[in-house]
Amino acid sequence: MTNAAKTILYSILALLLAAIPASLLARPQGHGFGSGQLLERIADRLELSDQQREQVRAVHEVYREDMEALVDVMGVARRDLQDRVRAETFDELAIREASERVAAVSADLAVLRARIHSDVRQILTPEQIQKAEAMRELWNEFAGERREHHRRGPGRHFSDSEAD
Repeated sequence: MTNAAKTILYSILALLLAAIPASLLARPQGHGFGSGQLLERIADRLELSDQQREQVRAVHEVYREDMEALVDVMGVARRDLQDRVRAETFDELAIREASERVAAVSADLAVLRARIHSDVRQILTPEQIQKAEAMRELWNEFAGERREHHRRGPGRHFSDSEAD
């Protein structure tokens, strides 16, 4: 996968986790999620008009370069942190500094996602906002189940109390 494709994919994933209306409606052209097929289906479920779709794409485009840059910076910051954690010699100060850089970029990404979310929300009708929030709740439930499944590990499908 090319760096540009990864950047777009990470942008979409970052937006998906923070603001389903913003990310799932902004259809990237030719990158990730089957060339926007998933995003288009969600836009269809929200019954966006052609004008709304264009407006959402325009919002996405306004922030695209900033999002790509921050995602790139986050990748570098995380790799640096991992390198310091796995370094041959322990250096607490270096680890803390690298961790602070990751946190700072994470905050910048959160602010950007909130801006996108706010801008897209202004485009949606109250009914579309309700549908998007319901879709986000379903996504969060699904993601929580997947996290729980991975936490349990392979072959452990029940908690100790459920197995009795």
